[in-house]
Amino acid sequence: MLDTIREYASERLLEIGEDDGEEEAVRGKHAGFYSHIVVDPPDEVDNPSWLGAMEADLGNIQVALDWMREHSACEHYVQTVLSACKYWIQRGLIVPAWNELQSAVGIAEEVEPSVRARLMTEAGRAARLTAHYADATKLLDMAHTEYEKLGDTKALLLTVQLEMAMLAHSQGQFSKMRELAYAAIERAREEGGALLSETLGLFSDELRSAEDWEGARSSLQEALALAGDDDNLSARHLQALGVLELSSGQPHAAASSFGMAIESTLAAGKRPPVLLLCRLAEATLSSGDVEGASRQGKQAISVARETGAKTDVGFASWIGAKICARQGDRRRSSELFLECTEIFRSTGTLWDTIASLAQFS
Repeated sequence: MLDTIREYASERLLEIGEDDGEEEAVRGKHAGFYSHIVVDPPDEVDNPSWLGAMEADLGNIQVALDWMREHSACEHYVQTVLSACKYWIQRGLIVPAWNELQSAVGIAEEVEPSVRARLMTEAGRAARLTAHYADATKLLDMAHTEYEKLGDTKALLLTVQLEMAMLAHSQGQFSKMRELAYAAIERAREEGGALLSETLGLFSDELRSAEDWEGARSSLQEALALAGDDDNLSARHLQALGVLELSSGQPHAAASSFGMAIESTLAAGKRPPVLLLCRLAEATLSSGDVEGASRQGKQAISVARETGAKTDVGFASWIGAKICARQGDRRRSSELFLECTEIFRSTGTLWDTIASLAQFS
């Protein structure tokens, strides 16, 4: 129906005629209107109303992006692409994000340095997620250079250097990943405070992935101590601590950490993310409390379907499949596992997670 309406509108625009420029004026207003929807998202990118608006207007947003690109509205176009990436990546639409970001990178020299640095970082992330590792390396190096020139140490450590570590991880370069993590932490020590706490928390996950258990644990303990009364930071660090504890065979401790992370998130006035709810259910299940895990899993699935984000639904279906398998409901377990498999196949990401879950199908 929307395609039919769009075709009719295009025909009416052609009837207006091009001599007086009315068609271009209308198209420009159309681009501005839909760009505004994209560029001014809510603080939480899983906000259901914003996700719904983006979903409904994807066609119009793409038309707006095409118009801005064709009419050399460089700064406006790049800003819109960067904001749209929040939606694309939240929905698992990594390939469309990478395609549009490549176009934006082509005009990067025409935008402000701070915008250009963000663009290179986001493009590097999308390249990593689509396994274009050579492109990711080049783009992240360019972002690193831009942030060094700007003197923006926070962005350098928390976005670029973190992405570089994740890129090394994606390629199985664990020694390089550890090296990048410790280098970022040492640089953050020069700044101290919240930046050091954030850096320790973020890079602890990379250290855990490299099986540097003690390094990850000590980093998180220091990060929590530095977080103080910052509920947002505390929630993130507690979630990372829960993941570390679950990975090292301490499900009861993990459930406690995830529970405290949820409390800190609520204290910060935010809704707990679906992945955190899933992790709590997984820890509860691993500790032997199947009924408790079932209640938590149902809550995760309910919240995930409300947000509509593909990756959220995928993770919630995954934990639901594990719980149903433990309850002996193999049919429902298989249905949920197939659902999460299809979601992750469609997004083209997280295949390591799917491989590790095969035992629950």
